[in-house]
Amino acid sequence: MPRRRRSSTAPRAAATKGKTTGTAKKVRKNSRGSKKKAIEPKGQAETKKAKMSRKKTEAEKPKASLSKDWSSICLLLLLYTLQGVPMGISAAIPMLLEERKVSMTQQGVFSFCSWPFSLKLLWAPIVDATFNRAWGQRKSWLVPTQLLIGVVMFLSSYRIDSIMEGEADVDMTVLTAVFFSLFFLCATQDVAVDGWALTMLSKENVGYAATCNAAGQSFGSMVSFVGFLLLSRYNLATLGSNMRAWGILFLVTTALVARFKTEKEADDVPGILDTYKEMLAICRLPAVQRFCMILISSKVAFAAVDGTSTLKIQGAGMPKEHVAYMGTLLGIVAVIVPKFVSKYTAGARPFQMFTRLYIPRILFCIGSILTLYFAPSPWPPLFSSESNSFYLTVFVISLAQSIISTAMFVGQVGFFARISDPRIGGTYMTFLNTIANLAFKWPSSLSFFLIGALTERDEEGAIVKDGWYPVAILSACVGFVWIFFASASISKLEAAPLSIWKVNKALYKEKDSEDEETGLLLTEKSRA
Repeated sequence: MPRRRRSSTAPRAAATKGKTTGTAKKVRKNSRGSKKKAIEPKGQAETKKAKMSRKKTEAEKPKASLSKDWSSICLLLLLYTLQGVPMGISAAIPMLLEERKVSMTQQGVFSFCSWPFSLKLLWAPIVDATFNRAWGQRKSWLVPTQLLIGVVMFLSSYRIDSIMEGEADVDMTVLTAVFFSLFFLCATQDVAVDGWALTMLSKENVGYAATCNAAGQSFGSMVSFVGFLLLSRYNLATLGSNMRAWGILFLVTTALVARFKTEKEADDVPGILDTYKEMLAICRLPAVQRFCMILISSKVAFAAVDGTSTLKIQGAGMPKEHVAYMGTLLGIVAVIVPKFVSKYTAGARPFQMFTRLYIPRILFCIGSILTLYFAPSPWPPLFSSESNSFYLTVFVISLAQSIISTAMFVGQVGFFARISDPRIGGTYMTFLNTIANLAFKWPSSLSFFLIGALTERDEEGAIVKDGWYPVAILSACVGFVWIFFASASISKLEAAPLSIWKVNKALYKEKDSEDEETGLLLTEKSRA
């Protein structure tokens, strides 16, 4: 009897039966208590595969070792510390002007000196693409800018005291021009140092550049700001002698860097026109245009209080040294807060942190207005119950504002990082950060002029009608209107697919990984 041939589909049927049985077991198991589905959707399976692949890639990365980068980290700390010095000195100038009873309009003129950091995107591509190969891509700009900073500080130190302390009115044009040039040079130096950090540090340690920037710039600003106020209080230094000493330090350290620090040879230098084309392509995206219109008006609510409240507190009678000490403590808090709130901005809608804290921040601004309105007059003796209550109230409100504003900033940067096209990440992040900086700068400067226009003084210079209160209250009202109308648009932009933020691929450079790395560095730098 011929043997019956077994069907070739039998093994498959058996296998299918086995799979079905296994699946049924999984289904029965899940029905008994597990909430997970037996058969996962394709998208979810792909997401899990992507996560496993990313974890595997991260595990294969070499562990960061600082031993080979210690000298580079120390140099970056030094360069960023020097960068913070002119900022700290400029922060003391408004307090000195307040002692001279300078009007808010003149203070507004001086506020323009810090604008170059908000506009450096305009000339950053030139700094990246134009250099002398014999010197190096970054040293070609770093050495000349720092030498010029030292020269400007040294030469202006011989006239700055006569400008600030002379019997005649303060020459705001000369004063603003001096510090505007210093900020312009520091912003250019910042572009060069940020770029140098990417090649100076090894690839596994490149993230430490953000730490060096945050720590160095904050330390330099704090030392030059608080240090000068302390020395001037005890008549140990004038503004001129302080600037002269820092100018000499700039010249010496720059000469040492030029002589002993070498730079890796540049390769794949981005073209100037390519970078400007990328920025133009970003500007043409409808989503970016809508978001920029929302963002550019988002800081109006806080501009008057954040930009001028310290001067009002000083004008009420608090010594400028005490204002500086309080600012230093709040600066430390601002460094710590991102570590606690960053986990809440890691999801799909990080900008919610910004919108949810918007009204609480306005309310604390109103608290600042009320605190200053009821400030004791005349100023009570130090350590009296009245002065202690005022100091405590000011510190608590300022602390709450610092925590909220820092948390909002982390949410803002988290949203920037999420929507930025990684293939042109450096340009994209810098563009969005520029818009965010301008969103605070323009209403802050405008508030000085509005306050000055609404303030009336008598012949002796005493304030008869204070324009600060109506401007601050009007700003808060604008904030309530902004959050009412902007919330829906922000929610739609956050819920939209990421594809609406992508730029036409034809405009991308061939080498996108370096620009993506720059974008990640800028993100970490902003969070720090």
